Amino acid sequence: MNILEKCETVIRQYDFSSIIAGVITLTICIILELFALPFRQTSLYKFFHPSKSIVTDLIIAPMYMLGIFSIIKTVFFFETNILPAKFHVADHVQSPWLQFFIYLVIVDFFNYWIHWFHHQIEFLWQIHKFHHAAVDFILLTGNRIHPLERIIHNLVVFIPLRFIGAPAETYVLLVLVITVIDEMQHSIVNWDLGWIGRNIFFSPVGHRIHHSKELEHWDKNFGDIFVFWDKMFGTYYRGKKINTEVGVTQNWFNRHGIIFDLIHSTYLSIKEFNESVFSGRWKARHLR
Repeated sequence: MNILEKCETVIRQYDFSSIIAGVITLTICIILELFALPFRQTSLYKFFHPSKSIVTDLIIAPMYMLGIFSIIKTVFFFETNILPAKFHVADHVQSPWLQFFIYLVIVDFFNYWIHWFHHQIEFLWQIHKFHHAAVDFILLTGNRIHPLERIIHNLVVFIPLRFIGAPAETYVLLVLVITVIDEMQHSIVNWDLGWIGRNIFFSPVGHRIHHSKELEHWDKNFGDIFVFWDKMFGTYYRGKKINTEVGVTQNWFNRHGIIFDLIHSTYLSIKEFNESVFSGRWKARHLR
């Protein structure tokens, strides 16, 4: 069976349970916001009163949430022999909970580094900037990812999962867990989670600092789930200043629509890549 036939088979068998789970988790997060925020600051209110920034979020989020990309990734990474597993965690660890924790730590480790590189290298920053250009936070802002970044991210993060024999079911559960955390991290709730937020899991406040325009917050708090990577590699923000606004300096996004933003950021990324090839200067301009 070739890969196209495999895709067709998986699509026929796809029960859309991941979409249902995604809707349920989004609903739970909306309810949490309703208890934690004034109504006009909640994502539910902003869904019906969107700024230009939020319109972009509302357009691109369903593209990823509908499960189409999940089907493609599941087929490519887990249902073919293109990337055969070389080491099976399940052969050495019996507990399914411990297996899942190992997979989660591995995913978060690679998430940290691919995220770090998107801030360090100019042509990668030009497409990652699409995410940081959000000037309003809603629960769906985490899905505001440039398609090229999504492809690069999948190659870097999920190939190791396949290499260690992670099953497709585990992958789906990982995506669900990460989605829940990601949604709340892009809420404007002022939760710092206390000791847990400082030492284990990134809180909404901790991730909001990463989106700050304040110079002292730049290139801090790269972790997706766990705090300890940033502490280990020196990128954890230890200051006391908490930002109330998010976005980037010289923000040209959100003015001409999502199509323009995607095309122009792609053009700038290609342009910067070509310039870096000839000049040998790869570091992002804001770091030079």
